[in-house]
Amino acid sequence: MKIKFLIFTVILATAFLCFGGATTTHALTLDQLLTQIANLQAQLKALQGNHGGAGAWCYNFNTSFGVGASGNDVANLHEALKENGVYGNLSGFGTSDFDEDTAAHVVLFQNKYGITASGYVGPTTIVKLNGLYGCKVNSTQPSITVTSPNGGEQWAQGSTHNITWTSSGLTQGNDQLFINLDAPTGMPYNVTSGTQFLSPIVNSYSWTIPSTIPVGTNYKIEIGDTYGKAQGITIDGKSANYFTITAQ
Repeated sequence: MKIKFLIFTVILATAFLCFGGATTTHALTLDQLLTQIANLQAQLKALQGNHGGAGAWCYNFNTSFGVGASGNDVANLHEALKENGVYGNLSGFGTSDFDEDTAAHVVLFQNKYGITASGYVGPTTIVKLNGLYGCKVNSTQPSITVTSPNGGEQWAQGSTHNITWTSSGLTQGNDQLFINLDAPTGMPYNVTSGTQFLSPIVNSYSWTIPSTIPVGTNYKIEIGDTYGKAQGITIDGKSANYFTITAQ
């Protein structure tokens, strides 16, 4: 609700500046109006942070800064101090300016957590701020695990077998799977064709082994994800050990 109010206020102030400010003798000066709009925009950024609307406010600090700094980092620092309960009568709250008053409240924050009280937002203070208010990133890496053939099997040319696997973190609509046979020659054989891809919710594929594949003992199945590959991310699984392809 507060964000909507600030958006409305910024729009109203901008409209007044454009259409009414120049003709009103008792109005604020142009510079004062611009300053107020900038402050309102800073408040809006601080309130929005990176929470995406419904969740709690969060922000990731990456660069050290102190008195004289301005911008989004400062606006979000003010919000962090407010969230932490040490902002008190912080005169600069809602602005994007780091003044002496801001530094004094940073000292309060630093004292609270046993950080050297310099009033400067350095590496140690940033670590604490991000630990409390940083935006958490889902660190779960999608994975594919081949369960068959997984080593020791003997599959004959012309015979049909199920290639099976498990997966996690893949999403239907984005991820598509392909299957290759890693050959002893180092040249992979496409089990699924270059235009045939499998849904990530599938965990089995029936494969009839072509008679053109040479007999050998050093074969592995590789299952990969086309979407991850396109994004430069390796998401694949291979047989844990070699299996054998025998003659018909």
